[in-house]
Amino acid sequence: MRVYDETLTVVAIPPAARTNGTVTGTTVDRTQGTNRFRSVYFSILYGALADGEITFSLEDSDNGSSWSSVTSGYYQGTLPAPSDASTDDNSTVDIGYKGRKRYVRMNATTANTPTAAKALVEFTPASTSLDDVFNYADTAAVMKFTPAASGGNDAFDYSTSSTQVFIVSDGTSDSTVTLNADYNNVSGVATAVDACLPATYTVTVSGTEVVVTYATAGTKTISVSGADAAAITGSSGYANTAGRTNRQVFTINNGSATTTVTLSTDCTNLAGVVSAVDALLGATYVVTSDTTKVKIEESTTGAVTYTIGGANATAVTGSAGYVNTAGAAGTGGAWGVVAVLGEAYKRPTH
Repeated sequence: MRVYDETLTVVAIPPAARTNGTVTGTTVDRTQGTNRFRSVYFSILYGALADGEITFSLEDSDNGSSWSSVTSGYYQGTLPAPSDASTDDNSTVDIGYKGRKRYVRMNATTANTPTAAKALVEFTPASTSLDDVFNYADTAAVMKFTPAASGGNDAFDYSTSSTQVFIVSDGTSDSTVTLNADYNNVSGVATAVDACLPATYTVTVSGTEVVVTYATAGTKTISVSGADAAAITGSSGYANTAGRTNRQVFTINNGSATTTVTLSTDCTNLAGVVSAVDALLGATYVVTSDTTKVKIEESTTGAVTYTIGGANATAVTGSAGYVNTAGAAGTGGAWGVVAVLGEAYKRPTH
């Protein structure tokens, strides 16, 4: 087969995705072993091109060290115009060299490619239902009261005819509390109340107050009612703080994977929010802060765009929402060049 017998292909510029800059091609020696090749042409192999321009040129040399630009009279065919057009994707362009010098090479300069950039999304944390920008902890319902004097006894003595009965409700079920002994102090009253309530409540003491807390955080409300409700809680009544669900759940997608972020603690400050988000995201992301903003960045450059979604996306990013900056690969596309040596004096060795 004459084409196989009389030609030899060598790499002139290795294929790669190129950024801005000049690539000096590999020296092509027209003498290979005992073979001398009369002709040579270069085949430019385009892959997927991107924004940017690629300019090719030829140089030749008698000694392989002193190089000169090849003038147009020694070209066979025409060098391609600088191109980033998608119509050139996955195509080839052949350029022949008609000069007589032993050494020849093709060079290429890539320009105007986009600057490599990392995808970035940033937002200013918004207030949660606690009106604290950084507190995402769910809270449990709390009811407090200061035991009032019963009949002619002190505030802790409910013995004999001073029995007090009231009802504690979480909005779903009612629990009856009966105080019918002398409990001596506020701790004794708290112990008695605790004994009457199911495990869905915890009862503690804070100063002079009995504190009844719903065991599970969430949107519950504890109320007090019944025949002796007013008598047991006194003129100041009882204080009621409803439970709240403050956790914020959102997702971040980088085009290939979606990660769920759940903020469910009191982060205290911006640094705490950054730390919480960072702990929930993988090594693909880098989480930092900038004055008042959380910044989530791709760990590497590339044509990636982030989106934030999920149940609380709007709540966590606030009315201002989030700012999204797309990443960029920063290359002019992939391409390479081979040189084909032909018309050998002797059969080349492949």
